[in-house]
Amino acid sequence: MHILLKKAIKEKFGKLNELQLKAFGEISSGKSVLIIAPTGSGKTEAAVLPVLDSILKNDLKPISALYIAPLKALNRDLLERLKWWGAKTGIKVEVRHGDTSAYKKARQVRNPPHLLIITPETLGIILAMRSLRDYLKNVKFVIVDEVAELVDNKRGAQLILGLERLAEIAEFQRIGLSATIGNEGEIGEWLKADVIVKPSLKKRYSVEVLFPSPDERDSELAEKLSLPVDVAARLRVLWDIVEKHGRALIFTNTRQFAEILAHRLKVWGKPVEVHHGSLSREARIHAERSLKKGKIRALVCTSSMELGIDIGDVDVVIQYMSPRQVNRLIQRIGRAGHRLGEVSRGYIITANVEDYLESLIIAQRAIEGKLERVKPYENALDVLAHFIVGLLIEYRHLPKERPFEIVRRAYPYRNLKWEDYEGVLNILQEARLIGYDEDKGVLFLRRGAYSYYYENLSTIPDEISYRVFDVSSGHIIGRLDESFVMDLEEGMEFIMNGKSWILLGIDEETKLLKVRESKSLESAIPSWEGEMIPVP
Repeated sequence: MHILLKKAIKEKFGKLNELQLKAFGEISSGKSVLIIAPTGSGKTEAAVLPVLDSILKNDLKPISALYIAPLKALNRDLLERLKWWGAKTGIKVEVRHGDTSAYKKARQVRNPPHLLIITPETLGIILAMRSLRDYLKNVKFVIVDEVAELVDNKRGAQLILGLERLAEIAEFQRIGLSATIGNEGEIGEWLKADVIVKPSLKKRYSVEVLFPSPDERDSELAEKLSLPVDVAARLRVLWDIVEKHGRALIFTNTRQFAEILAHRLKVWGKPVEVHHGSLSREARIHAERSLKKGKIRALVCTSSMELGIDIGDVDVVIQYMSPRQVNRLIQRIGRAGHRLGEVSRGYIITANVEDYLESLIIAQRAIEGKLERVKPYENALDVLAHFIVGLLIEYRHLPKERPFEIVRRAYPYRNLKWEDYEGVLNILQEARLIGYDEDKGVLFLRRGAYSYYYENLSTIPDEISYRVFDVSSGHIIGRLDESFVMDLEEGMEFIMNGKSWILLGIDEETKLLKVRESKSLESAIPSWEGEMIPVP
């Protein structure tokens, strides 16, 4: 191990833990590795430290490594964490995604970092950039964070095809990070890992399922908040848990319900904030820091907080109503007492008998370690079409069979039939995005291809949204979907960021809602697209 890295490890940890030592050995020997471990086990350093060691020892040229994480918020957190290691070792670490300024992006082209943190969508952009191509040829490591969040959707299929495109110009090891899952062998195949690394010490969980029944204390709260008495009982039990344990994360299954619950707790006078993907970056950072600094007791959140965003130590996790999946429960409860030797404590507060029984079974399976299989998304033909156009942007002309050969190397497309491939080619030709020279047997690019490629970089469905602007503070609070805004009129009230707001006006040209805070208890509850609750 390089002396600079040794010194940094001693300063940060004293020494590496068992998982980190195992991963260091396997990655340093040249293997592609899938690291599977619960939250708080030091997975990030397990993946990154052997990469930094190789950069130092072998004097690797930039860009030596890509770190791909599914959330921009996770990228922001990672940058802060990895910059510490970069400062200690002299290795340049930077981030690149949709919010990165044009100046920083241009600087990265002139003077690229050794380790670049990106999202899956950014990979599609940089692969098509001639100015970065020579640097991408230097890539020796690709780290994919939160693999289990990508495997079962089109985003993961697009990423894995992106890695095959990168493999055409660079030789690199693949390093995946994942929470515990039921089919780790298959996920290892998906990533093309040579070996799976896990800690020998099993994480311990304590889960209590509650079905609160109302008592005489709840009538007063029900009246104060204009709620049914059974809802008041659930709020009382929830806050009793927070008071008993300390700092808490309260998970809900949808953004809509996170807003309802946070609003009720705030009206009750409890020190909470809300955190989900439709709030502004500023609002989310404020919520994260408020919990970390102890300014609030609890954060009401959605899956936005399941992943490794740094919020300091959490004492307890409360799941409000059934999490619907064992994997999801484990991921969420793992945020409390998150170091390997600690017990992660969690509660599920249920709303009815069916919810209670389902939660009991899920909790029991979690304790027994019976996790669901994460099923890889296979043969997404729209993603395949985008991949073909991307390849042609890179190479201009390709033999007809070449994209098929490359795509079949990827696990999600290992069973792709030639007829389906030809069908996609025909659609792309009809759309005049690509052409085919029959005499030479070569595919080529047409003029409309560029706009199609860049407009379809994301597999996440687009929804027209409006920014919500607080005229009092001058800050953007978050975004609301057009489908909800269509029903709003001036003077109407709605909930966002756990507060009630009165609508002062709508600027259709800039898609802006002007609002100010109100104290109403009866406000409309926003709905957002793509909020399907997982069903086991």
